[in-house]
Order: sequence, then structure tokens, then C-alpha cells
Amino acid sequence: MTQRVKPVQKMLRIPPFQRTKKTRIAQTVQRRKKVQIHLPPLQTRKTRNKERKVKKRKGFFTKLMKSAPDEQWLLKMVLWFPVGIGMSVALYFLVIQKMSLQEKYKLIIGCGLGFVLSLTFAFSVQMRCVMTLVVPTFVGKAGRSYFAAFAIVYLVNGPITNIMDNCEEIVRSMTCNSELTANHTKTKFNLRMHPVQHAVGDLLKDNFLVVRASKAIKKAFSPLTKELKDNENENREMESSIKDVERIGDKRDSDNSADKDAGKKVEKQWEKKMDLRCHGTFSNGVQRCRDKMRQLEDKCMDKLSFLGYIVCWPLKITVFCNLVKLIPGVIGMDCNAASQVSPGFGDTYVSARDVMDNMEDGAKVNLQYKVVGSADANYMPVEEMRQATIHEVKAKTDTINITLKVITHVLTFTFLIVFYGAYKYNGNYLTDLNWDNKYITAYFRHIDARRKDRGKRTLLPLKKAEKKELYDPNKIKLSAAERKKVVAGTIQLLLRVIISAIICYMDNIFYQVLDIIARNSKIEYHQTGEHVVDIKIYGKGFMSALVRSFLERFNSKQELDSLTTNYACLPRPSKTDVVILAFIFGTYMLVWVFLYFEAFGLRMRRVIAAFYYRKREKKRILYLYNERYRKRVGFLMHMRKKVRKQLRDREFQRKIGIILALKRQYPFLSKCLGVFKASKDTCIICGELETKGFHTCPTEGCGVGYCRECWIDIKKKCYACGQVSDNEEDSGSDSETADDGHFVL
Repeated sequence: MTQRVKPVQKMLRIPPFQRTKKTRIAQTVQRRKKVQIHLPPLQTRKTRNKERKVKKRKGFFTKLMKSAPDEQWLLKMVLWFPVGIGMSVALYFLVIQKMSLQEKYKLIIGCGLGFVLSLTFAFSVQMRCVMTLVVPTFVGKAGRSYFAAFAIVYLVNGPITNIMDNCEEIVRSMTCNSELTANHTKTKFNLRMHPVQHAVGDLLKDNFLVVRASKAIKKAFSPLTKELKDNENENREMESSIKDVERIGDKRDSDNSADKDAGKKVEKQWEKKMDLRCHGTFSNGVQRCRDKMRQLEDKCMDKLSFLGYIVCWPLKITVFCNLVKLIPGVIGMDCNAASQVSPGFGDTYVSARDVMDNMEDGAKVNLQYKVVGSADANYMPVEEMRQATIHEVKAKTDTINITLKVITHVLTFTFLIVFYGAYKYNGNYLTDLNWDNKYITAYFRHIDARRKDRGKRTLLPLKKAEKKELYDPNKIKLSAAERKKVVAGTIQLLLRVIISAIICYMDNIFYQVLDIIARNSKIEYHQTGEHVVDIKIYGKGFMSALVRSFLERFNSKQELDSLTTNYACLPRPSKTDVVILAFIFGTYMLVWVFLYFEAFGLRMRRVIAAFYYRKREKKRILYLYNERYRKRVGFLMHMRKKVRKQLRDREFQRKIGIILALKRQYPFLSKCLGVFKASKDTCIICGELETKGFHTCPTEGCGVGYCRECWIDIKKKCYACGQVSDNEEDSGSDSETADDGHFVL
């Protein structure tokens, strides 16, 4: 390989008449410098062929990667299209697949994202940059928020949900125990009330038998009731076919008017009905006789024609048919129902009818009662109390579940913050020159080396104050600002971890308490009892028999021997899976790892943006170099003027501790007192503690300290005790600003 040959410094050629003391000294120093020429090493044919192959392999890739965005666009489009597909597949499995959506919606989002990313990767440089910036952004604050959201989701779906489930189990256990207690009380109450319930049951049973017997008797008695019942329609039909009905009616009416008794009334009505039926029978015979004679007359007239008027005229005399009504009187069968009805029949019928009606009405029992308690008492049945408790707990649980579900769905979309962070960084990088422009890059060093070769003032090495603002991206060690950010983020993360640990601990304590109750609270209830009622009624009379028939129903003997347990009412707590807990705290550990490596990820963002926007990166570095150069000049001037102003205004006061005073008063104790931090002096300009190379003003009564770099910057002049004139101050200012023309533009 060939190495760069260091150029030989040319000798200054100045005419003798123009030579001064300075030029002569410079020429002497230049002659004394040794010129070093680095020759390339010897190469063989084998090494040359190997180098050619390496150049051929690297040539295409290097040319492609270092080409401008508008160069090789067709080849880049072909190469970046599958990269976009791969990026979309990775996002689908890492982000979209973990969202709380249906599978078809996940597939639709994944396909749409793949199509968009593939096209944008192929045609848009900014989209390539943004999607590439997503990778280091995951290490940043947005990525940590996304992964912390997973920890919160698992915390909600794990310990918090388990606490709610155990609360529901407590409610179930309490309501079950209340119901068990109520059942025990009900069993004792039934034991006490069994005689009364037994007696009332017998009474109800007897009442049912009485009602059924009365219905059977009434059904058997219904034909007689129908026969004896006064039916006006039937009587009217029979009366219309009888000629002497008025005589019969007048006779019965005269008899009924004289009789006010209900039994007699029934008898007279039945006698009238029987008389009407008897006379109706004979009236039907007369009518049939007349119909028969008319039929014979018609047949006679049909057969004899004109002779029929002479021969058949006797058949028109239907008066002979009335002789049928005289037959019963001749043979001793007159229609007189009074002789056929037994005396007292009506009274017997009326009494029987009243007994049946009273029997059915008396068997109907309507028991109504009202429990009168205290006016201030607020009673609630056990079942109603259980249902009300379960309903209220379920309502509150549903509200909490809906809230947690909404939070879970919102947290699943936190990955959008990562994309927004990458998009925002890309936009700020292209619009703001100060955005994330704080790194000492290779081009920055190249500019500084070029200025050094030209003999101009350089920025490297950096001053102490500048090291806090500018970082070397190649250093593994974190800067003070980065360490401060790591410490602050660690404290914030510890608060989250502590809160999550408290929730998990409460969940575990809750489970342990319920588990102890479930294992040690099993109770078996053995209830025994006997209730005997034995009532004896002495006497042989009617009242004693009546009282005996009623009170003997209360005689009973009831025994209670039951064994119950509260096993079904014991709580059955659920325990959070260890895998969920490990995932929660493992996620927090991953977040802390991202927090620690955030500085390296943020450095990678600039590298990625510089790869896609090379001209923009060059412009940013030139801007950074010029700005830092101006700030360095202004900073040194500001610090010098500040110290001098404090001296003039006598505002400069030094704080010296006891240990530092002892160290200055007794120098031989400096080694012993040096182990204490309070024994170290501080730089008056930058405030750094005393280190190696620290300079203390030897002037008696001054003793102001300067660090090594600040002592060089102030040209080794103590501004606390030295007298600096205004001319020196002005000349110092001029010397500081003398290199303004050396800015890199």
C-alpha cells in the first residue's frame, strides 16, 4: 500500500536587506528541523493482484454508497424496494401483531404499511432516512416510552386484574357466608314453627276434602235441582198446548198466594209442572187423533172423488177426539199431582239446598296477615342483599375494566411516537443548523488540521467548558451531560419500578391473605335439636270433642340433625403468573439498557442523517466550527473582563474552609489533608477542583488558584493581584480578535 508522503517544508527565502531578528531566528529553527520522508514499502506481484481484487470488490459498493441521492437512482430503487418490504414485515411482527385488534384489521394495516413503505423506500430519500432513523430512535425516549407501555399493559392485565378478580372472590365468599348463615337461621325457624305449619297444613287439607265432597254432592243433587227449579219457558210451552191452562193456573195461583213458606212454594211449583205435563199428554192424544182423521179424509177423497163428499163427511167431525180427555176420569186417572207429592218434600229440598250452599261457602278460607315491626327498622332479605352487593360490585368492576381497556388500546399506539420522533429529527436536521450539531467528526478534525497546517488558530484540543458542549462520537465513555441524563432517567425509571413493585407486592399480599383464610377457615356446622308438642284435652262432651279435634292437630315431634360446611364459601384466590411478573420487570430492565445506550443511539442518528444528506452534513460542520471559534474568543474575553470587574468593584470574595486554611498555614500537612475534598482549592475561572498542574499565585496575601488550562489562557497573569492597565486590556482584546479573518466560510 502507498502511504501519503509528508510534504517537505520549504526554507524561507528573504533578501538580506529585509531580514530581521525574528526572520533570522525562524530560518535557524527551520534548518534544524529534520525532514522526514516516508517511502512506500516494496510490493510483490501477489500483493498487487490482491489489492486490485479488493479495489474491484469495493469499487461498486463504495461508489453506490458514496453517490449523491440523484445518482444511480434506478439501481437504488431496485435495491431499496425489498428493504422496505423487510422493514414492513419487521414492524408487522414487532408492533402491529401485539396490538389489541382483530386479525383481519392487523393484516389490512400490515399490507397497507408494506405497500407504502416499499414505494417510499424506492422513491423517497427522506422516507429512507426517516425509517432508518426509527432504529436508533427506539433506544431514545420515544422507544423507551413504547416498551414501558408494554410493561404498563402487562401490569394492568396481570396484577391489577388479579386484584380485581380476588376482590370479586371476596364478595362471593361474603355473600355465600351470609346465605349460609341465613339457611342455618331458617332451619332453626322451621324447627320451631313445624307444629303450627303442620296444623295449618292439616286444616288446609281438610278444607280441600270438604270442598271436593261438597262439589260431588252438588253434582249428584243437580238433576233434582233441575227438576224442581221453576222454568218459565217450559211451563209457557206446555200451557200453550192446553186449553184449560187458565183453570190450572188459577188454581195454583190461589194456592201459592195463601202459602208463604219456601218449602210449600217449591211443592206447588212442582205440582203445577206435573199437572201441566199430565194434561199435555192427553192434549197431545187429542191432537194426534185429529191429525189421523184428516189423513183418512184426504185418502177417502182421493179414492172416491165426487162420492167422497157424501161418504167421507163423517170424518170431518173431530169432536169425537175430545172423548180422550174423559178417559182418565172414567178409569180413575185424574191429573191431580197433589196426591202424588209427599207432605214436607219442599221443606226437605230447601234445607238440603241451603246446607250445600253453606258447606261450599264455609270451606273458603282467606288468610291475611301483616308483620308489624319497628318503624326505624330497615329490613332486607338475604337474597336481595346478595344480589344488590353483586350488582354494585359488578357495575364498578365493569367501569374499571372499560377504563383499563381504553388505556390498553391507547398504549398500544405509542409506537407512533417513535415514528414521529424520527420524522421530527429528520425535519429539524434539514431546517436547523444547530439541531444535534455537537459532535467532533472526522471532517471537523480535517478542518482543524488544515488550519493548523496554515498556521492559523485551531479549536483542538478543546477547552474544559467546550468539552461539556462538544462530544467525540467515537468515545465509549459517556460525557457529563449524558451521564446526568442517565442518572435522571434511572431515577424516573426507579419510581416506575417502585410503583409496579408496590402493586405486585399488594397483589401477592392479597393473595397470601386469602390463601391463608382459605386454608384455615374451614368450619363444619353440626345442628341438633328436638321440638315436641303434646296437647291433651280431657272431657267427653261436645265442646271437648270440638276443642280436641282442633288442638290435637298441633301435636308433633320434630328432630333436627344436620351437618353443613362452609367449604363452598371459602375464597379461591388466583395468583399472578410468574412469567407476567418477569416480563414486567424484564421490560423495565430493557428500558434501562436502552437508557444507558441512548447516547450511542442518538449519535447514530447523526451518522444516519449524514449518510443520506452529505452536503447538508458538511454545511452543518462548517457552521459548527465557525460558531465554536467565535464562542471561544468571546468566552475568554468574557472571563477576563469578569475577573477584572470583580477586582475593581471589590466583589471578589473567596470562600476558604478550615481544612484549606490549615493546609496553607502548615504546608507540611498538605499530604495528610490532601485526602479531603475540602482541602482542595478551586479555579477562579472555571471552578474546577485542584488537580495535577494546578497553579496557585505565589504572591503573598493572594493565593488565588488557576487550573492548568485557564492559567495558560490568561497568559499566566494573575488577575487577582496583578495590575493590568487598560492598554493591556485593549491589546489583549485586539489579540483575541486578530484571527477573525481565519473563520472557515
